[in-house]
Amino acid sequence: MADNENNPHVAVKELTAAQWLTPEEFHQLAKNESTILTRFQNQSHPHLIRVIAYYIQGKQHFFIFPWAREGNLRDFWLRNPNASLNFSPEDWVTCLNWFFRQLIGLSDAIKTLHHPKEDPNENCRHGDLKPENILCFSKQDRSPESIPTGVNLVVADAGLAKVHEKATEFRVEKTKTSGGTTMYSPPESEIQADEARTRRYDVWSLGCLYLEFLIWLLYGNEALDNFHNAIGHDQPYYERSPIVRVKSVVEECINAIKDDPRCSPAGETALGRLADLIENRFLVIKVVIRRSDSFSQGNNTGPTVISEPSSNTDTPMVLVTRPTMRLVSDEKPDPERADAIEMHDEIKKIFVAAQGD
Repeated sequence: MADNENNPHVAVKELTAAQWLTPEEFHQLAKNESTILTRFQNQSHPHLIRVIAYYIQGKQHFFIFPWAREGNLRDFWLRNPNASLNFSPEDWVTCLNWFFRQLIGLSDAIKTLHHPKEDPNENCRHGDLKPENILCFSKQDRSPESIPTGVNLVVADAGLAKVHEKATEFRVEKTKTSGGTTMYSPPESEIQADEARTRRYDVWSLGCLYLEFLIWLLYGNEALDNFHNAIGHDQPYYERSPIVRVKSVVEECINAIKDDPRCSPAGETALGRLADLIENRFLVIKVVIRRSDSFSQGNNTGPTVISEPSSNTDTPMVLVTRPTMRLVSDEKPDPERADAIEMHDEIKKIFVAAQGD
């Protein structure tokens, strides 16, 4: 990006080593981020960050990125606290079009990381999706009251991303990647902290982010702050006792959105269908592995998902498993968390249907 005098503006990120990291571990951390950013670059995706340069000066590692004029998504919400609340009906429709196009773009970016076309075995999990890691690019300055149609959201910060040379779901090694931000991390990140994590980790995180985006769109940033306070400072969207489940405050918020006249009836409006999708396919405890998840070898059986305390410990368990055969019956199956392909396709279906009505 260049300013009015045609001077280029860039962002420089310096990697800093934690005290407990050895020099070799820090070097590996920098190498991992460089590898991920190269993958981002090679995808040439409009919603994935592109690194301009990477250099080492002494023991310091630096990355240079394009400058995001609007900051990150959290900054954007703060600077535009009530924009959509004052829109005319025509402006509201325009804003909704922008909103859904951005959700589709972010979902497609994650789908691209999870299922790369060039080499499916080199799939990548981001691992720390949150508003602070979504950058907002705009080609020109705009007022907080204007429709943000010129703002493009881009996935950034590859620090916790993990490259997989084979499908994560079938690794036997324990994960070496640290957990992401607590609020946006799924239950398995805490309860199965030592186990290999699936790419559906990102789907939960994006579900949290999409719900917050929806709250901001409908009610403004003050309502989003109240929602955060109700969840608890730096606390996750789920609770562990007496069973692992989505917090009631999250469920109540989603139900309130679906009852909003702008979203009701939930099954017939774009925003209502989105809220239902977040509830029933994104913020879901149960994770079932399918052959489409880059399945390469191994059998197709496994234990069922457990979300209750075991007999020997007070710690609940959430098992990420391969699917088993289910008999067809009138019993409604438990919802399963979507994968990135399903996530993208379902949001796109909502948007396409809304274009016709």
